[in-house]
Amino acid sequence: MVIELKNVGKTYNAGKDEEVKALSNVDLKIGQGEFICIFGVSGSGKSTLLHLIGAMDTPTEGTITYDDVEIGKMKDNAQSRFRNDNIGFLFQDYALIPYRSVEDNLKIPLYFSKYKPNEFKDIINKRLEEVGMSKYLKRRVSNLSGGQKQKVALARALMCDPSVILCDEPTGALDSASSEEILKLLLKVKEQGTTVIVVTHNKMFENYSDRNIHIKDGHICEA
Repeated sequence: MVIELKNVGKTYNAGKDEEVKALSNVDLKIGQGEFICIFGVSGSGKSTLLHLIGAMDTPTEGTITYDDVEIGKMKDNAQSRFRNDNIGFLFQDYALIPYRSVEDNLKIPLYFSKYKPNEFKDIINKRLEEVGMSKYLKRRVSNLSGGQKQKVALARALMCDPSVILCDEPTGALDSASSEEILKLLLKVKEQGTTVIVVTHNKMFENYSDRNIHIKDGHICEA
């Protein structure tokens, strides 16, 4: 899928005293299978940009399209289906249910997918094998290390075979060795034709991405 942003802006509390303009006049085109890194200081607008691309928020101005389909015009149910079928998310805090098993966590996106329950086992085993976590299928998430949790989170992001993976500080809570492991896994995902977009402070990513984008005060200042 080709993702295109045209004149995208995002303003919070518009028209009020506490109005905050998070993004302004963003034009960006991302091709299928690109590995893109977005850099910027805290408050620069990079996470807002990622949320807009992921259809978790809507722009105040401008349009965001996937293969010429404007996601902002979709009804809520259609937008939710689009996200689940096409976009995988990877977060700094893993966003896993700690008191449930790895298997239980990975089943969640499948319940809302095109797959049938009798297919779940094979899909989960395949994804866990890809991230090197097969033997942890029944392990409770709370008993995993940070690096292991992020691998499980990546397996979950891949569960529905998305076209795009959006990563918000995926190594922010990890040590250097675990960070390198996650980077290598994301590069493998990219090699399979999936678009990978990473918001990060980790300069290690700079040397491996196809393109680095820098945001300052809500504007793209370098791409």
